[in-house]
Amino acid sequence: MIDMMRIKLRETLREDLNGTYGIGVTLSIRLYPRQEYSIQISFGCNPERVEELNQTVFDQIDSLQVFGPREKYITKVRETQTRSYETNLKENGYWVNELRSAYYTKQYPLNILEYPKLVETLSAKMVQDATKKYFNTDNYVQVVLLPESQEKDEQE
Repeated sequence: MIDMMRIKLRETLREDLNGTYGIGVTLSIRLYPRQEYSIQISFGCNPERVEELNQTVFDQIDSLQVFGPREKYITKVRETQTRSYETNLKENGYWVNELRSAYYTKQYPLNILEYPKLVETLSAKMVQDATKKYFNTDNYVQVVLLPESQEKDEQE
């Protein structure tokens, strides 16, 4: 879901609207002391386009919730995740983090090697259901950082 949103927003905000150079979509999960998650979407843009681009973000969320992704996006996510996994397998830091996570969550460590099979099971319905569940547009915080000169002009 996060990779899907990253691809959709990059295509829409950057490529279609020329509204930003880059877009970040990150997921943070905590299990202890209580289970919680947060999703952060961030991008830089011209201050005059903040409302337009924010509305586009919400439109993309709504589109994934209502219609789900097209198959070409599922294919892109599978390819991206597979390449990333193949690269990560060669890095000690990846193994340390994955083994630590398996220990912490009491998962079987060899499940790390099953990741490619999981990637192949990805479906449009899975992404749509996850978007419905985890992108709660009634509960969010929006932060806009304006350039210092614009802040002074607005205060005066």
